[in-house]
Amino acid sequence: MERLELTDQIIDGVVVITVSGSLDSTNSAQLKELMDRHLNEGRSKFLLDYRYVEYISSAGWGILLGRLKRIRERAGELIIAGMPPEIESIYRMLELDRVITAMGTLDEAADHFGIKIPVKKRKEEVKERTAFDAIIEIIREEPLIGFFRLKERLTSPPYNYDFNILQFYNLLRQHQLDTKLKRVYFLYQKLVKEQQ
Repeated sequence: MERLELTDQIIDGVVVITVSGSLDSTNSAQLKELMDRHLNEGRSKFLLDYRYVEYISSAGWGILLGRLKRIRERAGELIIAGMPPEIESIYRMLELDRVITAMGTLDEAADHFGIKIPVKKRKEEVKERTAFDAIIEIIREEPLIGFFRLKERLTSPPYNYDFNILQFYNLLRQHQLDTKLKRVYFLYQKLVKEQQ
């Protein structure tokens, strides 16, 4: 699975954490430790920027639920901003929208807290290639590539993503690329759009 990258900054008492990559049982403790450090230092307002999240396991969601009680005890707030559609659909399916507030954009969440996030702190211009981008690149080169060959290419240089079979299948399924036919159709649609 793609590595996890966390960056944090404090803006007018609000902890803004940008989460990039995959949040799963192997690395979710990093987010737990970061949030706990801020809570222990007396901060209880959190804005989590999820625009660059590729995958979240139940352990990743559990970290947020575990911190929520402490945040609320301190009259704080936790907001997730900019979830990609496939992450948001899981968030809603798990009915987390009943307990954790989500907002569509980072700007909307920043406005809610009454803060401005400096443009230089944003990642839009420097976003690295995601696993999904790498999959599309590989499919362009080999339109009829099979599941195991695609996984092999994605986990080898120059991509070097770290997936087990289930994680890889879930990533493909999230993007509706879990069969060869779906991958070919997706590529066809993408090529037609580019030629318009």
